[in-house]
Formats: sequence, structure tokens, C-alpha cells
Amino acid sequence: MKNLLFAFATLLLLGSCTGGGQTDSQSQTDQSPNARFITLDAKDFQSKFHAGKGILLDVRTPAEINQGLISKEAIVIDIYSSDFAKRALELPKDQEIYIYCSAGVRSEQAANFLIENGYTQVFHLRGGLGDWARNGLPLERL
Repeated sequence: MKNLLFAFATLLLLGSCTGGGQTDSQSQTDQSPNARFITLDAKDFQSKFHAGKGILLDVRTPAEINQGLISKEAIVIDIYSSDFAKRALELPKDQEIYIYCSAGVRSEQAANFLIENGYTQVFHLRGGLGDWARNGLPLERL
């Protein structure tokens, strides 16, 4: 009985040591088992987007959009709109897509949706525009 209890405790301890996979790195791949999008902090998101020729996707509501955008060139598709899925799936699959919202929750949902639908170059802004503002990065007004 002691050997069985020891083996169980050892397995439990080993499992807890390898779980999570979170690192101290500023940029990381999302750690959930099926996700393949990349999560970036605000500064990495800004530099990666400006370096490439990707699509900037804002999934906030119209009221939130009035507070400003990362770029006026952003495509705005409210994640709560009835046609979100249809409009999001019209985005080209061969381009990088940079997604953000206010706090990072809805953009993570949108990133998962795109990945589940065959998109492979999806980048998500960790912490959303809250992280963007905390880093003193600019917003554009409509």
C-alpha cells in the first residue's frame, strides 16, 4: 500500500512540475492544447504588425471604437454582431492577422475561431488596449 501511495504522489508531483508551460518571455505561443495563435505583448504586437503586411482586426463594439483604434486601417468586426463569423471568414487566410479588443478576452476568442477555421498566421494582443495604453502606445481617432 505504501508503494502505491508513493507512486501516486510521485506521479502527481511530476505532473505539477511540467504543467502550464508559461514562460517569462514577453511573446509566447498560447499554451492551450489546440491553440496555435501567437500571443504578443503591446510592444511586440506593435513592432510585428508594423514590420509586416498583415491585417489588423479590431473586434470591439461600435461604442468602444469611438475611444480610438490602433490604426485607422484596422478592419472592425464586432465580435457580438450576428454576422461576425461570416465577415471574419472573408479575411484572407494567406496573410497575418493581428487581433485586439479592450482587454484581450474577446480577441482571444476571435483568434481561436480563426485558428479553428484554418487560419495559420494569427497574432493576439495580450491585455488588449489596456496593455497598449499602459505602454504609452498611441491610438488614432476616427
